[in-house]
Amino acid sequence: MNEHPARHSLDIAHASSATALGGVGDLRVRLTLLGGFSVSLGGDNATELAMSAARHRAVLAYLAMQPGHSETRERLATLIWGDSSEGQARQSLRQCLLRMRRDFTQITVDPLIIDQHTVRLDRSRIWCDAWEFLALSGSDDLSDLDEAAELYKGGFLEGLHINKESFETWRQSERARLQRVAVGVIQRCGERHLDAGHGPRAVAACEKLVALSPLDEAPQRLLLRALARFHGRQAALNHAEGLVETIAREFGCEPEAATLELISEIQRSSSPALRRQRSRLPEDMPSIAVLPFLSLSDEPSQEYFADGMTEDITTALSRLRWLLVIARNASFVYKNQPVDPRRAAGELGVRYILEGSVRASGRRIRITGQLIDAESGKHIWAEKYDRQLDDIFDVQDEITQNVVAAIEPHLYAEEGYRASRRPPESVDVWGLVVRAIGLIIKMGRRQNEEAQRLLRRAIEIDPNYARAHAILSWAVWWATHCYWIDRTAGHDQARLHAEDALLLDPNEPWARMTFGFSLSTAGQHERAQAELQACLMLNPSFALARMIHGWVLLRAGRSDEALSETSTALRMSPTDSFAGLYTATHGLALLGARRFAEALPFLRASVAAFAEYSGHYNTLISCCGHLGLRDEAEDFIRRRNYIGPPIRLGLLRRNLGAFAHSAIFLEGLEKAGVAE
Repeated sequence: MNEHPARHSLDIAHASSATALGGVGDLRVRLTLLGGFSVSLGGDNATELAMSAARHRAVLAYLAMQPGHSETRERLATLIWGDSSEGQARQSLRQCLLRMRRDFTQITVDPLIIDQHTVRLDRSRIWCDAWEFLALSGSDDLSDLDEAAELYKGGFLEGLHINKESFETWRQSERARLQRVAVGVIQRCGERHLDAGHGPRAVAACEKLVALSPLDEAPQRLLLRALARFHGRQAALNHAEGLVETIAREFGCEPEAATLELISEIQRSSSPALRRQRSRLPEDMPSIAVLPFLSLSDEPSQEYFADGMTEDITTALSRLRWLLVIARNASFVYKNQPVDPRRAAGELGVRYILEGSVRASGRRIRITGQLIDAESGKHIWAEKYDRQLDDIFDVQDEITQNVVAAIEPHLYAEEGYRASRRPPESVDVWGLVVRAIGLIIKMGRRQNEEAQRLLRRAIEIDPNYARAHAILSWAVWWATHCYWIDRTAGHDQARLHAEDALLLDPNEPWARMTFGFSLSTAGQHERAQAELQACLMLNPSFALARMIHGWVLLRAGRSDEALSETSTALRMSPTDSFAGLYTATHGLALLGARRFAEALPFLRASVAAFAEYSGHYNTLISCCGHLGLRDEAEDFIRRRNYIGPPIRLGLLRRNLGAFAHSAIFLEGLEKAGVAE
C-alpha cells in the first residue's frame, strides 16, 4: 500500500520528537489488556489516558502483542479498517496515529515509533500486563506464578469490539492463547498451595481456575480437594452437589468416574449429621426451555444475534437455582422449524417455554419475548425491547438481564398459584416457599405474617432446604424494618436465618442479599458491599438485590454508584413489583445526591404504592423540606403519624447515625418542620 510522500513529513517530525519526551526518568506508559483496556503513565501518581475510540485502542493493543516487531501500515490499515476503501483505510490509520501521538504527548511519554512504512512500540517506554504475565508464566518460582495469576484479571481485551472480522478473529485467537496459559499457571498455583497447606491461597486459586473452565472436571476436582481440606467437608459436598446438577443439566449425564469417586470419598469421610445437612432441591422443581429466538431479518449477522440472545438467556436462567433449565443443545433442535410451544414443552419435559424474535432495521433492533405456560397454553408474560445497536454485546447483556429479571417474578407468581390450587396436605416444600415469595413481594404486614407462617412450616418439613431459610430471613428483616416486630430481636433473627441458609448453601442469593443488608444496617459497610457483590455474581439479573446493593452503597457514601445500581434495577423491573420499594430506594439515592426535584416523583409513587409503611413517608417529607414544599410536607407528616408513632428527628438521628446520607436526610426533615 503506497502513500503520498508529502504525507510522511508530519509523521517523521513526530517520530523525531519522541526523544524529546524521554526526559522523564523511569516513567513508562502502563498498558493493561487483561480483563479490559486502560492506558496510564506509571509512577506513584498514575495519570490515566482516556483513549475513547475503540479502533485506536485496537491499534495499540495489536502493536503491543507484536513486541519488538515493526508492523506495516498496510497490515494495520487492513486489519482495523478493511471494511473501507484502500485510500480511506490509509487515511483513517494516519489520523489514528496522529491522535494517539497527541494523546501520549499529554502524559509526556510517547512509545510510538513511526516511519514511512511501519509502526512499532518502544519497549523501553511501555509496560504491558500481557508481556509481564507471559514472562512470569514460564517461571517455576511460586511467587512468580502467584504474580502471573494476579495479573490475569480477565479475558484479553474484554469489552473491546470493533465489528471487524479480521480483528475479531485475531483478538479471539489471542484471548484463547492467553486463557490457555492462564489455566496452566493458575492450576500450578492451586496444586502447589494445596501441597504446601496454604489454605486461602489454594482455595482462591482453585476458584479462579474453575471460573475459567467451569465444565472441565479436572479443575473442579482440585477445588473439591481444597474445599474439603480447608473449608470443611460440608462446603465441598455443597459444591459437589451443584457440580452434579450442572453437568446433568448441560450434558444430560453423570460426572466423570474420577469426580464421582472423589465425591464418594469426601462423603465417606463425613459424619451422618453432616451428610443430612446437604442442601437439596425440591422434588417438584419447575422447568423451562428457551426455544431458539427467530430472526426476522435476511442478514446472517442477525441470525447470529438471535442465537446469541437464546444462548445468553439460557445461561442467565440457569443461574436461578430453583429453576431447571433445559440445555441449549436440546432446545436448538427446534431451530428454523415451526413448532407449537406446547408440543415442544411436552417433548422436552418442561413446564414453561420462553420464545422470542429479533428484527433489525438499520442500526435499530427490536427483541420480543413471550413466556408460555405449557399446560394451559396461556401467555404469562410478553414484552418488546427497542434498542440502538451501537455495541451488540452490550445490547445482548442488557436485554438478557432485563428478560430474566422480568420473568422471574411471573414464574414465582405462577408457581404460587399452582401450589395454592393443590390440597393443603399435598403441598410440598417448594409449594410453600413459592407461595411465600408471592406474598412477601406484596410487602404488606398481613402478607408478611402469612409468608413467615408458610416458611416456618416448610422448614419444619425440611430443615435443610436453604431457600426456605433464605426467604424467611428477608421476610423477618422486612418486618423488622417496618417496625412490626422488635428491631433488635428482629435483626438478630433475620441474620441468623440468613447464616443458616448460607451454611446449607453458600450460593443462595436471597441469603447473601439479606445477610449483606443486615451488615449494612449494623454499619459494616465494606463487608455488606462484598456480600451484595457476591450475590449479584451468583445472579446478575436479581433486580431486588441490585436495588438493595444501591441502598447499601448509598449508606456507605458512594452515591454515584448507588444511583447507577438503583437506575439499573428500575430498568430491569420497571413495574416495581415490590410495592414501591424500588421507587422509594431510587428516590432516596437521588435525595442523597441532592437531586431533590428528580427524587420527588419517585417518592410520591412509593407512598402511593405502599401507604402503610412510614419509612416511605419519611423520605418524601425530607424531599419536600428541601424543595420548600412546606404545606405538602405537613400533610404527609399528618398522614404518616396516623399509621405509626410520631416522626421525631432524635429517633431518626439515632437510627441513621451510621449512614453517610443521614445529614442530608435529617436536614430535609428539619426544613419540613419535623420536631426533635
